[in-house]
Amino acid sequence: MSPIYSILYFILYNLKDTKLIAEQVRKNIESLAIEHNGNSASKYLTVSCGLYIINGETNINKDNIYKKTDDALYVSKQNGRNQVSIAR
Repeated sequence: MSPIYSILYFILYNLKDTKLIAEQVRKNIESLAIEHNGNSASKYLTVSCGLYIINGETNINKDNIYKKTDDALYVSKQNGRNQVSIAR
């Protein structure tokens, strides 16, 4: 079975709410207890999340947003998977 990749966009007003929603998505997926034999973090399907928060920036570059978000995702993966990381 191939992995499924998705991009979620949250339009929220603060970092706390954004992280809470991402954590809830992560926990909800884990609680489904879908078996995943190839997962190094758990015997079940899990999700690693990378977040990038834009705080009123007006000069937004989509490539930069993608890179920062992807970098945060790989921090989650390198730190054991099944977690949420935020780009700084």
